[in-house]
Amino acid sequence: MSRSLIRLFFSFLTIPLICTTALTQTPFWRGSNGPYGGIVDYLTVHPNGYIFAAARSNGIFRSTNAGTSWQDVSAGLQEVTVWTFAVHPNGNIFAGSDGGGVYRSTNLGSSWNKIGSGMDGMAVLSLAVDTSGVMYAGTVANGLWRSTDAGTTWQVLSTPLNNKFIYTLAVDKSADTATHGNIYAGILTTPGEFGVYRSTDGGTSWGVDSNTISTSILSLHVGNDGTLYAGTQANGVLRFTSALNFWEAYNAGITTGSVYFVTSGPAGELYACTNEGGVFRRRPGETWQQVNTGLENRYVLSLALSSEGTVMAGTGGAGIYESALQTVNWSSKNNGFSSLDRPVLHKTPEGRLYAGSYRGGLFKSDDHGGTWTSVHSIFKNHGILSIASSLQGDLYVGTNETPSVYRSRDNGLNWTPLSDGLSDPSTYSMGVTGSGTVFAASTTGMNRLDAQSDKWVPINVLANLYVNDIVTIDSSLVLVATESGVYRSTNAGTTWTLQFQGMQTAHLSIKALFFLPNGTVAAASDLGGVYISQDSGKSWDHRIGGLSNLRGRALTANLQGELFLGTSGGGVFRSTYDGLFWSVLNSGIGSLDIRSMVTSTNGVTFAGSYRSGLFQSIAPTVSVETFSAIIPRQFSLAQNYPNPFNPSTTIRFELAEPAFVRLKIFDGLGREIATLINGEMPAAAHSATFDLHTNHLSHLPTGIYYYRLTAGAFSQSRRMILLK
Repeated sequence: MSRSLIRLFFSFLTIPLICTTALTQTPFWRGSNGPYGGIVDYLTVHPNGYIFAAARSNGIFRSTNAGTSWQDVSAGLQEVTVWTFAVHPNGNIFAGSDGGGVYRSTNLGSSWNKIGSGMDGMAVLSLAVDTSGVMYAGTVANGLWRSTDAGTTWQVLSTPLNNKFIYTLAVDKSADTATHGNIYAGILTTPGEFGVYRSTDGGTSWGVDSNTISTSILSLHVGNDGTLYAGTQANGVLRFTSALNFWEAYNAGITTGSVYFVTSGPAGELYACTNEGGVFRRRPGETWQQVNTGLENRYVLSLALSSEGTVMAGTGGAGIYESALQTVNWSSKNNGFSSLDRPVLHKTPEGRLYAGSYRGGLFKSDDHGGTWTSVHSIFKNHGILSIASSLQGDLYVGTNETPSVYRSRDNGLNWTPLSDGLSDPSTYSMGVTGSGTVFAASTTGMNRLDAQSDKWVPINVLANLYVNDIVTIDSSLVLVATESGVYRSTNAGTTWTLQFQGMQTAHLSIKALFFLPNGTVAAASDLGGVYISQDSGKSWDHRIGGLSNLRGRALTANLQGELFLGTSGGGVFRSTYDGLFWSVLNSGIGSLDIRSMVTSTNGVTFAGSYRSGLFQSIAPTVSVETFSAIIPRQFSLAQNYPNPFNPSTTIRFELAEPAFVRLKIFDGLGREIATLINGEMPAAAHSATFDLHTNHLSHLPTGIYYYRLTAGAFSQSRRMILLK
């Protein structure tokens, strides 16, 4: 053990032990009650009516009630991304994964087992079953594989498809080719390659179906009458005319986007989905028509017809939608489908929670995360990268495309685009000072919004910097997290200084900042764990005791000052004393890749994961009594939190020795209006709540108030703001 580690170890022996039963609460996390949605790469319907959805990076979900609700059924999956499904005539379900070969379920998806040892480590993009029950698996550059024993064993075939990206497979079960049917393979092409191959002998030999396709094939489908259709990356929908051995454009009405999926309805109509135009339908004798009523996200990756006479659509961020076949009026079917892509979390000064995601929309909660509602459909087709709010009630959302910033002044009902002056179409972080100055940052620097013209003005000293986070502490103090360290402004962004005293130069890459209730500032480093500043960002201490993962990505704290760190690959860690020591806190969490965190005003902590949705603490995070055994080194009075507040706020203070304590509240004229504490208290960390309702002070107007702590010879006052 190094000398530094020995010193660290013995330094902790001087601190009384924290109650370990509270810190190892099992389980601590559970999936949140929304918001629901996410990327759906593939949908399939079992003959018994069960629907299966492949959630990007989050396994498999199943609905047993026609999409009314969904359940995660990923037990046994070692790879969390599934690209495709196939159902064997014997009822078994097969899933092609990204890097794990093929999985099989013999119990309608309740559990999965890896099969085909030869494909271990391969990405399987496509699966198909021919008329005799023989199975085929298309891989990424590892050839085409075949199983003749219902998926138990697999053999690679020697075909022209070796080293190809076999994106889609289809079987013409009506074709008279012995017992197999025509088998078609579509590939992602490179210049000079052809897109579709065909086998008429069960996959033994393959030929180019036509030399007229030189585009990537995303979907192959054999219609009810045996006609072969191809959804392409650049040429819309193509139809194969067997009499002429020729592919022809079949696009009339489809004007935009890559076609990811084509399927047939019972009346001979065709459905196609694209990554820009949503869903199209083509009835016999007609052209393609957009059928997107109610479909808030137009990035659609998969379609499936259910046994209930409906069509299901899997989107690129907003989850699953359903519509009757004839009327085509879509409605969201995401209850329980918790797979939001890269959720962004934010809490407003009044305590409202917001969550945004990549093409999944913007959601809000007015009950501390108990329920979530969609804010506006405009964000279903945007990647939300950042959210900020002001004391004046304005809400700002940063997205990944122009216009990259939106503002709402009526709690999300209406939105105004604010992009004038922004050179980068992506806004990765935002912040608002107490006086309302707004900052927006991208990978190329930071801008400040001119309040008079609503135009963005670049901050030249921060030009070309990759800005990851912005924290505003009051009306003038602003901290900015960059790959080079923390920049600090004490005059609302007029001048800036780079502050990394105490930071290791190899461990800069600051991803997140958080201002704790006691005035401490925490910084999460993607290379170095956590840094703590107790002088508003001027200097920093490296505090990583107990951290087994140093890739810090997100920070939050509860009202008592407990600090939570979200990491990339290590899950969540918690510190009860300004980062001096950390303990892992992953029991019950479904992902170890945490990208955002927030704590509600009632103490529930939320963790947003990378493509695995949102998790929340089962109960409000631990109260002050859990760490009150720690003897503070000095008397102190922290800034109240939240501030501004309405109707309640928490005041934290520390006593270095037992004392007679008075904690009183005064109005702006110095008149005493409430006494929160008046008596002897032990040496410890304490907190008190000032609640207008409890203290019968609901009549108090918006304004500045003061609180004063007197403990023996120690006396200190602080200012707080009531904002109604």
